[in-house]
Parts: sequence; structure tokens; C-alpha cells
Amino acid sequence: MRTNLMRRIGAVVLGAVLCGLGAHASAQNGPPPAKVYVGEATMTPIEQKRRVTGELRAVRRSLLAAEHEGIVEQFDLHEGDSVEKGQIVAVHRDDLAKIEVTQTEAMVRAAEGDLAVELATLAHEKLDFESITELRKRGSASQSEFDQASTDVTAAEARVKRAQGDLAGRKAQLALARQQVEQLTVRAPFAGRIVDKRVELGEWVSKGDAVVQILSLAEIEAVIDVPEQLFEQVRNEKARVELRIAAADLTIVERVTAVVPDVDPLSRLFRVRIVLSNENELLRPGMAVIGYIATGVTEPTLTVPKDAVIRDNAGEFVYFNAGGFSAPARVTSLFGIGDRVAVRSLGLPPGAQVVIEGNERMFPGQPLIILNAPQEGAPDITDAGESPSDEQAATGERAPDGQGG
Repeated sequence: MRTNLMRRIGAVVLGAVLCGLGAHASAQNGPPPAKVYVGEATMTPIEQKRRVTGELRAVRRSLLAAEHEGIVEQFDLHEGDSVEKGQIVAVHRDDLAKIEVTQTEAMVRAAEGDLAVELATLAHEKLDFESITELRKRGSASQSEFDQASTDVTAAEARVKRAQGDLAGRKAQLALARQQVEQLTVRAPFAGRIVDKRVELGEWVSKGDAVVQILSLAEIEAVIDVPEQLFEQVRNEKARVELRIAAADLTIVERVTAVVPDVDPLSRLFRVRIVLSNENELLRPGMAVIGYIATGVTEPTLTVPKDAVIRDNAGEFVYFNAGGFSAPARVTSLFGIGDRVAVRSLGLPPGAQVVIEGNERMFPGQPLIILNAPQEGAPDITDAGESPSDEQAATGERAPDGQGG
């Protein structure tokens, strides 16, 4: 009896040892554990936001045209180049126009000389008239002499007026000739960038032909399409809209600039304009923009720390602690709330521990060492953003099996 009992005990011990060795070998051959920090997925009453779409547009865009025909003699800029307000963009050949200016300047000087002569003549005629008037008072001049002197003054005044008119006409011609020379130079009406170059050096352009297109990047506007049900939420000038511009990895909150008072009869959408500062030129026309508009309705919503959300070709997902091992759960981001994001998910339960650091190269089923797991008798520090103590980091204590799953 005793011998049989000993044999059974030996068999049990041997089986346990073999199982332990097998488990040890399996752990050695399996994936290494990942040291991670976690946060909590929470269900919280939150004001809902409606997702809308739109695009960025230039506030100012100008297609510069030639005001006179001619050959392009100077055009050293290229698409993408920056220009300042008033900077020369292109110059047409202006030889003939400058000759016209020179000729007209000569005509102006001649008209000024004619006017000077007529003014001198008028002054002389007035002196004669004054002398004859004095002689007539003393009876030394006849009525006919007096009348002739008066007529001479009137004629001289008329010639002065004609000379003044000729001079004014010549000056107007000179201003026009100078303006034509100036118009042969195409200048930037505002600071911006060249986005479309229509002509090249040496080409002939006719009056009105497009030369170059310039857009201003100092300011840019987001134009979003909003459902008519949300009109009350954005029509107030104090309304603020959260904008997400993925291409620039930028999320900002700005006030509504204007609401276009025209609702599309088919889509029932109206447009909202929001002007954005763009001093660093990070934003460009044509970029897609997503807007989030508060609806005024509060509902329980699942939220996770923003750092927990990662992306792959299939979309967004998070890793959470499933009994000490990583498990993925697909999520759909709804809108941001500070350093958290509201999500919709069928596979992520409220209260789950989601990985917020160390999830970049994680894979499903990987063992987890949670560096900010709560110690026994210590306060809970599992919320995202809090750093573990030195003792916790050193021990690398793993969350109990089943926690957060």
C-alpha cells in the first residue's frame, strides 16, 4: 500500500514538474512582455458634437492680366515663389511707350512756353489799357483808342485761356503716357505666392491676357457645410467651432466669421466661413477640414485618452488590458474633449485599461507589464497622464488576470 502511494505521489510531482517545464519553455518561446502605461476608458455624460466637412480656401486670390499688349521682357519668378505687395512680377517691352512720354514732355514744355508768352502779352495789354484810361480821364485819348485797348486786353485774356487749356491737355497726355508705361509693369496687389504662371519671357501678350495668379496665405478661411438643423448653433457671432485639419495635423477652435444665408434645396446644407490666421503658411487652399459643432444634447459617451488611439490601414483602434495580455478593439473617433477623445466601439467595455504609451509596436496577445498599475494599499494612478513611482517602475507589477477586460 505504502509503495503504491509513493509511486502515485511521485507520478503527480513528476507531472507537475513536466508541466512547469513546458510552461517555462512556452513563455521563453512566446512574445516578450511589453512595458506600458495605461489609462481608463470611461462612460461620461458629454454634450454631443456633429461632424461636418469642408475645405480650406484662399481669402484673397488674384489673376493678374496685361493692361496693354506687348512682348514680355522681364519675368523671373516661378510658381511657388513669394512676392511682396507692389513687387514687380512682369514687365512688357516699353521702348515705344517711353518715347511717347518723352515726346509728350516736350509738348508740355512748349505749351508752358506759349502760356508764358500769352501771360506776358496780357500783362502788357493791361498796362496799355490803364494808360489810355488815365489819358481819357484828362481828355487826351479818344473813345476809339479806349475801346481798342479794352478789346486788346480781352483778346489777350482769351489767348491766355487757350494756352492754359493747351497746357492742361498736354499734361493730361503726359499723365496718360506715363500711366501706359507704368501699366506695362505688372505688380503684385498684395503679398502672397505665385500659384499659376501663364506666360514666359519673350511671349507676346494682348491686352487682358492673364499673366500670373497670386494668392495670399497670410489668412485662409475654412468653409464647412452645416445641416440646417444646426443653424441656431452657429448663427450667433459668438459661436465657436472645433476644426480638425488632418493634413497639417492641427486641431483649433475658432469663432464663426460669417454664415452664408443660402441653404441648398437638395442637401439642406448651408455654408459657414471661418477665417484663420496662417502666418506660418502651414495651411494651404484645398486642404480638407472637418468641423465639430455642439448640438446642445448631452448623452453618455465612451471616452479614451487621445494617445490610446492608433491607426492602421483598416482605421482606428486601441489596445486594452485583457487579463494581462493586449487585445485590440476597433474604435471610431467622434470628437475631441481636451486630452481625451469621444469614441464609438463595440469591442471596448467602459472601465477597460487602454494602453496610452508603448502601443506603437504592440501586437495582439502580447503580455503586459503595466508600469502605472496601482499598488496594494496605494492610491489608484492608472489615469492617463500620471507617472509611476520609482518603486512601481522597478517592480513592473502586472495587472491581475481579468482586470480591465
